[in-house]
Amino acid sequence: MLPWRTAGDWIHDTGYGYLLRLNARNHPALRLKAIGLSRACHRLVITLIQHYGTHILHLDADVDLLPGFVTFDW
Repeated sequence: MLPWRTAGDWIHDTGYGYLLRLNARNHPALRLKAIGLSRACHRLVITLIQHYGTHILHLDADVDLLPGFVTFDW
């Protein structure tokens, strides 16, 4: 089973992306890194938490790109 599939209390599959409840875990960026998220996504999560106080992150395959961040075609 993929590591994030067992994290159903804070990572939710939406069918076209993922919802991450960042405030449901202590040190969510480190936990995401431990389950194999890319360095680019790890950087995004840290930036959103530290600079914007983000609690929920919606990773959606069909939205506009954020400038200044590496993206992947998934």
